Amino acid sequence: MTHLPTICLCLAITMAACQPAIDGGLIEVKDFGDNPGNLNGYYYVPEGLPAGAPLVVVLHGCS
Repeated sequence: MTHLPTICLCLAITMAACQPAIDGGLIEVKDFGDNPGNLNGYYYVPEGLPAGAPLVVVLHGCS
């Protein structure tokens, strides 16, 4: 627990540097191949995204 103040400070600095995502909505992926589990997939691309921006992939396995 001796590192808690340092962790809180780092978290506060990180949160202060974050900007809200530009509203663009989710777009459904309809043609990603066989889908025996009847899964849904969506992607989100914010407006004004610079070229070479990192890709974030989120997989959620719960139903």
